[in-house]
Amino acid sequence: MLKIPAVKREWTVEEERALRDGVQKYGAGKWRAIQLDPTFGLALNHRSNVDLKDKWRNLHANGGSAEAEPTATEVKLGAMTREVSSSGREQSGEKAAKRRKEDESEDASGGRALTGAHEAQVNELMAETQRAKREAETALAAATEAEREAERAEREAWEAEKLASELVTEAHRQKVGLPVEGAEDVADVAAELLDEDERGGG
Repeated sequence: MLKIPAVKREWTVEEERALRDGVQKYGAGKWRAIQLDPTFGLALNHRSNVDLKDKWRNLHANGGSAEAEPTATEVKLGAMTREVSSSGREQSGEKAAKRRKEDESEDASGGRALTGAHEAQVNELMAETQRAKREAETALAAATEAEREAERAEREAWEAEKLASELVTEAHRQKVGLPVEGAEDVADVAAELLDEDERGGG
């Protein structure tokens, strides 16, 4: 069976540039890393590790031409680019950290303000509770005093009624010479006096 040899594809300028940039970033021999790189891998997705190795050897054997390997200027520019990128990331990180710190400070200030407002509300409620308690104690004392006054008035009224009954009884005894028991009710004595008046009038 006749075997048809594979047709070799010519390297494009874009592929060579991707290979040089990949070697500059990862180093010669890191062909797998170059292929997996999201930037270089797109241009080299049709090339194998052997293709990259052979092409780099051919470029490097061309006497150090611009196509063979990056010049010192390109290397320096690449290093500067990486340094600027790293510095930018550091500055961004510092800014983010500063912003987080400011946010935390604002949150802490807001928390302290809320805590102060809460304490003020609690203190106000406690003061209201104490005031209501004092008012309730005052009202209870007034009610107790009023109850004592009512009992005293009731006792005085009962004593006055008793005294009046005794006076009526004494007056009746002196008037008619009729003995009257001290336990008789005032109403009975009054009724008896009325009866005597009616009989006397008759």
